[in-house]
Amino acid sequence: MALTGNDERVTAITALRIGLVTEVVERTELWSRAHELASGIARFPRAATEGTVRAIWDSLDRPYRAAMEQGLIYTRLGNPLGVAELAEAPPERREQRLR
Repeated sequence: MALTGNDERVTAITALRIGLVTEVVERTELWSRAHELASGIARFPRAATEGTVRAIWDSLDRPYRAAMEQGLIYTRLGNPLGVAELAEAPPERREQRLR
């Protein structure tokens, strides 16, 4: 897909079949489902989300092995921060994340 650019398109059904996506929704449901997913991400500890995004962006500038090692560093760093952030969260937010 990366090498063929716009010359080869993957349909939604094909993307689902090969595991590129986990679900396909009707166009009318797209924004509400995207909002649900974004709301779920927003409930995660901020440090963990930021660490994940940073690991992805940083990996783009590195060879594969170096990117994998850097990603592991971010996950190790993000977890204690995420736990601390969650511990400081209001009780209702903590209960949401523990379910």
